[in-house]
Order: sequence, then C-alpha cells, then structure tokens
Amino acid sequence: MLQARSYQIKAINQIQLNKTNLLILPQRSGKSFIMELAIDTYQFKRVLILVGYRKIVKQLSSYYEDRFTYILAGESYDHSKQVHIASHQTFANRGIPIDQYDCIIIDEFHSRQSQVVYDIVNQPGATKLLFTGTPLTNSNKLITKGIDNFIQPTTVRDLLDNSWLAPTRFMSNSTILGDHASELSTNKQDFDESIVRQIIQKEHLLNNIVKLIDDNNLATQHKTIVYVNYIATADELFELLNDRPNIFVVHSKLTQSQQDSAIAAYQSANSGVLINVRALSLGFDSPTTDTIIYALFTKIHSLCLQILWRASTVDPANPNKVATVYDMTGQLAYVNPFTDFKSYSSKLSCKDQCIKQYPNDPLAQYFCMEACKSNPILVPCKGQLPISLAEHPFISNYQIHSGKPCGESRPMWEYEYKQTNPSTGILTKWTKCKCGCVTSYDVRTLAEPSAMIQVYSDVKPVNTVTVLLSVEHHKALALFDDLSSKSYLIGMYDSSDAIYEAATQYFQSKPFQIMSNVQLKLPNVQVNPNLDQVMPLIDWFSDNQGFIKKLIKAKLTSMVSDFAMKPGYTWYVLNAVNESNQKSVLQFLKSNPDRSKFIKYFKKLQGA
Repeated sequence: MLQARSYQIKAINQIQLNKTNLLILPQRSGKSFIMELAIDTYQFKRVLILVGYRKIVKQLSSYYEDRFTYILAGESYDHSKQVHIASHQTFANRGIPIDQYDCIIIDEFHSRQSQVVYDIVNQPGATKLLFTGTPLTNSNKLITKGIDNFIQPTTVRDLLDNSWLAPTRFMSNSTILGDHASELSTNKQDFDESIVRQIIQKEHLLNNIVKLIDDNNLATQHKTIVYVNYIATADELFELLNDRPNIFVVHSKLTQSQQDSAIAAYQSANSGVLINVRALSLGFDSPTTDTIIYALFTKIHSLCLQILWRASTVDPANPNKVATVYDMTGQLAYVNPFTDFKSYSSKLSCKDQCIKQYPNDPLAQYFCMEACKSNPILVPCKGQLPISLAEHPFISNYQIHSGKPCGESRPMWEYEYKQTNPSTGILTKWTKCKCGCVTSYDVRTLAEPSAMIQVYSDVKPVNTVTVLLSVEHHKALALFDDLSSKSYLIGMYDSSDAIYEAATQYFQSKPFQIMSNVQLKLPNVQVNPNLDQVMPLIDWFSDNQGFIKKLIKAKLTSMVSDFAMKPGYTWYVLNAVNESNQKSVLQFLKSNPDRSKFIKYFKKLQGA
C-alpha cells in the first residue's frame, strides 16, 4: 500500500457525501490513488468509475485487484463486484441503471461536458467525485455547473517544491498567436484549420522546429515529444526529420497496432522524438521524456495546460532531471503554466461592465460597448497592470509617470496611446487615461526565431557560465558564477571547447548551465540575445578583470538617471563597491529595485 501524502489526505477529508465534489488535482498528484483511498475511506458499496479511453480503464484496474469489473465493448462484466470501471461511450450504450451506484467517479471531467454526463452528475443520493487538473470549459470559464463542493488540496508549485514533479523551465520566442490574432479570431470552438495551416507555412514553423531539434540535440541527447494540430502537419514534420535516428509519429490515421508500436519504440529508446496529434495529452506517462515542443494552435486553455507538464514526471533513474518546454506558437503569452484557476472566475461581460460604469449616460454606454469590440476590452486605471498583462512573460517595468490613478476601468476610447522603441528588442507602451494618469510598460520583442528565452521557470538557480562571443574579434569573454562563491571568475577564450573545459574544471562535479549571446555547439546552452547590450563594455585586448565594475557602473548610471538623481550619485555609491561585494551589488541591481530600496541599499553599503 502506498503511503498517502498530506494533500491526498486533505482531499479525502474535504469530500462531502451525497454531494457533487469537483477535485482539482495537477498532473502526477496521484489521482488514481486518491480514488482508491476515497472508496476505502467511505466504504462505498458499489462504485462506478467513468473514464474517456479504453487504455485508462486498463490502467485503473491495477488498484482494485479482484474487487473490480470492466464494462467494455465486447466484454461481459460481473455485476456483483464493488468497483465498475467503464468508458463513457460503452456505459451509455449498455443502458445500465445508474441508481445502483452510491459513488460515481468521473475522470478528466473538464473534457466531458455533455448532457449525458450531467444527467449522471445530477443523479440524486450518490456521492459524485469529479476529477480534473484543469477545471475549465472550452470557452475558458471555470466549471461551476452542478458543483456543490470545490476541492483543491495542492498546486503545481507545491508538487515542485516537494520534488513530486521534476523542475521545469518554459522557453518561448514566439509571438505568432498575437501577430495573427485577427486572422485566427473566429466564432468556432477552436481555430479554423485552413487558417492555421496557412500561418504554419507563412511562419516557416516546421523548419524552425527542425532547427530547434538540431541545435539542441533533442533527437540524440533527449527524449522529446512534439505536439501539433493536424495529421498533415505531423506527417510533414516526420518527413523533414526522418533521416535522424529514433523519429516516431502517432495519429488517428495509423492503426492501433502502428500507434502502440511507435509509442513502445519511443519509450524504450534512450533518445528520440515522438510527433503526435493531440493523442498524448491525457493518460500518457513517460518519466524519461524531458522535453516538450509545443506547436499547437488552440484557444482551449485546458488542452494547453494538459500538455505543458507532460515532461515533468519524476524519473527515478535520473534524479537530476530538468524538464524543458519549448513554446513555438506564443501560447505561453496567454496561458501561465502555474495558473491559479481563481483568475478564471466568472466576470461581468463587457456590456454589463459598461452599464455598471455609466448607469445614467446612454451615449457613454454606447461608446463603451463599441470599445468592447476591441482587445483589451476595458482598461483599468488602478496603478497596476490587469492580470492578463501582469502574467505576460514578455511584459515588465510597469511605471506611473504622472497623475494619480482614478481607480476605474475605462473603455479604450477614453485613453491615449503611444509607443517608443528606444533600444533594440524593447518596445515601451505609454497610456494616458482621461483622468490624466500616465503609465507605461516595456514589451520584449524578438527578431530571431532561434533565440528562445526562458519565460517561466521553477528551476532552482544553478551555476552558470555567461559567454559573450564576438565574431569580429574571434574571442569570447566567459563569466563563471558559482552560487557558493561570493565573487565571479572571468576569462578570455578562443574556442567554445576551451570554455567548456575551463567550466568543468572550475565547477568540478557541480552541474552548470551556459548562457550565451549566440548559439554554441555545447550542451545545455541557453541563448539570450539581450546579452549583446553589454558587448560595448568589453575590452577585447585586455584581461577584463574590471568588467564587473563596468557592468555595475553602467547599470548604476542608468538607474540614477531614471530616478532623477544627480549624476554624482553614481560615483558616490561606486566607492562602496569592491571585490568582496560586487557580486551581491550586481545581483541587487539586476532585481530592478524601486528608488526607495535603491537608496536604502546603498546607504547601508556605505555604512558598512
């Protein structure tokens, strides 16, 4: 018998008998174990477990030994058994009386929003346990219909903090969904296939996926699953990759035997790429998979969230596993993998917000409702970003420049907008409310499709080598950051091999990652083109031992100017910086403190 975790016991204790309970549980939280624990705790006489797929029916049976029976097409079942495990379709076709069960369990409830299912949910007298990791409808609203009791005993972050999920980082370079928003906008449940196929071709998406796989050795040094929308897309990508080792594809046009064979071959291989068409979003477990390439186009957030954590299963054979998700469509700009589902709570429609805001002014109501056709619909003037922008991974540095926020959410026609682009890759958007309040925020824009940027992460800080390579000078400056050391090590090198050799010597057996301004033919490299901004600070003809102080000076000068302080303040605080504290000073400045924290920190440093 498995040992119950604290949140699993919490979930059981919160169940209300003879009520409809929605249990919100992230992937890999032991959902099947909780089902068994609930059945044993409350000693239900007869239990029905409904699942979506035949393979999951088989998986669940291992928990119930000789006290279960299948209800499957082509198979008979034993009515006398305590636990009946069935697929939705087979159960509906059999016409089995539902009132014989005192507990009804429905798996992946978010994907089963049908009248048949709700007829089952509304069965009087029985305790209903509805399980989901993503409690959202296809229109991205929180599931509330028919629910008496919401139970959320744990979160993804809790699972990560307790090492029940592998550390996971999310990389993105894409703004495709945003760039093509007007084309993709449709009244259908999801995006139109013909439009998506055109965008894939226009954006050279498949070629970019191939390049990503090759540049990061994802076919030869990793276990990678690629998610795409359509069979034609999967087949086309398979053809582009077919000359690499261990490339597999699964979709519904293949026979079940062909699909099973491809999955089995992928599972047994030490490395490889498995391309699939939404087939591996539910009920698929692969502990050795460490990489996801997300190339889906969907406006259904639950589908996206089901996929994002597929590589995060702990691998007992690899305790140092770190999962990576590469977002190729820009989905991470709209869906936070650490989603708090409270943000999906029911909200007033735009029309209702307009009526509420202008109850006695029909003309203002009209303009407000016209503004509802725009995106964003209503803009809050509350001194903070709306949640949709606050969670956007490419948005930062929100500031109030003048005026006092009026606290209202106003339609777009009551605002003035402008944007500036003071430096490559950063767009600053300015907003002036009718009340006079002026605010701005920065948007990071990307030009290089290959330049993936970490946008969300739960990976603990690791030792890092930051590499700044100059093609012009055929040299690279490498900055070695050992987290246990109070200072940096700096060196100049003529080749990437020399950098890697120096890193392995410096860090000994400690794990480390490499950050670079350009792609290097080395393992575990993250490209950050923004590093190019510090290239002018490097003297390519010296040993650059004063490089860190140059960085600090440049950052200080910029911040002193932003805070409207006298230029001499830079020199004042620089006097307090020395080799013993320069690492901590630089880390403080990189945290982008406000003016008050900035002054307080350097007063303390001067005092020391």
